Amino acid sequence: MRDQRSNALAVGSMALLLISVVPAHAESDGGTFGFLAWDFGYASAEATPEACPEGLNTGARELYLGDLPDAERERLAAPENGRELGRMVGRRGNLNACANPTEFKNYGLKVYQSKVHYGLNLDGLGSTDTNTAAPNTCGHPNFTGFNGEFGVDNQMGRVVGCTRAYMAGGDFDNTTGATLVDGSYSVLIELSDVDDKQNDENITVGFYSGRGSVMLDAGGKILPYQSLAVHEDSRFHNVTKGKIVDGIITTEPFDLRLEVHQQVIHSDHWIRGARFKGKFLVDGGLRGIVGGYYDLEKRWEHVIHAGVITSILTGYNCPGLYQKLHDFADGYPDPTTGKCTAISSAMRVGAIPAFVIHRSPETETAQTR
Repeated sequence: MRDQRSNALAVGSMALLLISVVPAHAESDGGTFGFLAWDFGYASAEATPEACPEGLNTGARELYLGDLPDAERERLAAPENGRELGRMVGRRGNLNACANPTEFKNYGLKVYQSKVHYGLNLDGLGSTDTNTAAPNTCGHPNFTGFNGEFGVDNQMGRVVGCTRAYMAGGDFDNTTGATLVDGSYSVLIELSDVDDKQNDENITVGFYSGRGSVMLDAGGKILPYQSLAVHEDSRFHNVTKGKIVDGIITTEPFDLRLEVHQQVIHSDHWIRGARFKGKFLVDGGLRGIVGGYYDLEKRWEHVIHAGVITSILTGYNCPGLYQKLHDFADGYPDPTTGKCTAISSAMRVGAIPAFVIHRSPETETAQTR
């Protein structure tokens, strides 16, 4: 698994979208191709000095200590007083700074300032303002992709790009990798009606939450070509149409909902207006990116579950993160307030071949490669 993760987290990993392709001669097997994700995490860019000129964000513990008088700060910072300090940071009575972010001091949040990032053009436009924004969006600046793509929408990347936990190879990547390996969090992908892996105008693409344990080899890496069942809850069955042009797979927009169990987080990914762009790899795997608008309420549910302790350990403050997520939200305006309720995001996708099993009360059908 370490080899799988290191491949995903190298600088410029998303450039894999354009390399390691199948041979130029397309196969025409009329097949269905199943995959098990070993990587499904935030597409993080490198926090370079240009991107984060003020450095990385400071964790909640250090921010809290910085507000105290010198003597009290020195006392609470001592290792023997760690428990006492932990009970004070981001807490007041029955309130805590992540569940009740507007009730606590907002220290602000340093955001990603480079003009280049990973993601997809979700609205078909470049940078916009209130007057020029596409329907169902709010005005926002766009990125250029690392391969020169125009109009990349990834406001989530802008918000969290200078936060240590979200960096490539950081805490959240490590948690995602571990839970995909132990099977507590599972993403299955299926491409069907594929007549030609290089050019096909009409394919079907499914993203599913999986259910069940994952088999590993002796080195702890996920084994390819194992059979895995889709989740019994149809909320986590996400199917759309797509096409393949010159080896590049793209889908029509769809709402993507996947069950998430990652340590203390028990929630969903809910990405509205999602679309996938990717490619078959020579080893039979799949690589690409999911772009879409992450629902703010669902995203904040993850932060509440992670709690104040995570903001202490991984380098952010909840009130600052809460404000920036809402400030930079750019999708699905509330019809009453006009404020956007979702934020453009990008998720890496890396997957190995697998057999995706669809169960129904009447039958059990294996979709084979």
